[in-house]
Amino acid sequence: WEVYQKLELTDLTGIATKTATRLNISGIESVIDLYQANPKKLQGAFKSIFATHWYRRLRGYDSGLFSEKTKSIGHTYTLPGSGSSYSEVETILAKLAEKVSIRLQRGSFFAHGLHLGVYYQSRQFHHKSFSLDRALYHSSDIYKLASQILGTFPKLPIRNLSLTCFSLASASLLQLDLFGDEDKKAKINTSLGSLKSRWGSFVVFPGSMLGSQNHAPDAIGFGASS
Repeated sequence: WEVYQKLELTDLTGIATKTATRLNISGIESVIDLYQANPKKLQGAFKSIFATHWYRRLRGYDSGLFSEKTKSIGHTYTLPGSGSSYSEVETILAKLAEKVSIRLQRGSFFAHGLHLGVYYQSRQFHHKSFSLDRALYHSSDIYKLASQILGTFPKLPIRNLSLTCFSLASASLLQLDLFGDEDKKAKINTSLGSLKSRWGSFVVFPGSMLGSQNHAPDAIGFGASS
């Protein structure tokens, strides 16, 4: 039970950002909510056999419906009910980008796509995806693209932010740009990864994350989103 309290929905293998947003709309905003939901509520949210699967799985039964192959890596965060200013939203977005970057590195992945979803307190939902030719793995690049997308959305009180990198490939396939700064970024990312492995994920963080300590807290891993 204590483990479930520390998890986000997207920490569960098989629940990616879009599914988490659909669950949020149905009033399921945490793993505890998912655990406490009755079969009828789960069926209304999932509208598939996965409703029964999750009801059983969180109670110790695994139906084996999901492959462990990682298809995407993302994080979702529900903002405080009172709402946040847009400067705070940008700070939270920077932390989500950092957390996604850390998970990419731990899985030895880079991405060719990014998706940002915003669920508003007014129950509106806006989302946009980008597919890229270049490799996406560094937190500053993830944040920059996500921030640009956010800037195209309505500036209304936000309830939920979700950030996902998709179209994953093995980092061993990364072709470094000899005429750009990809080689430098890769080396910096590797060095920072070593520091974070030894001293903690946020021993070093970008200035855009200042003030985000109480937002999107670290969770105990329960598998990557698929």
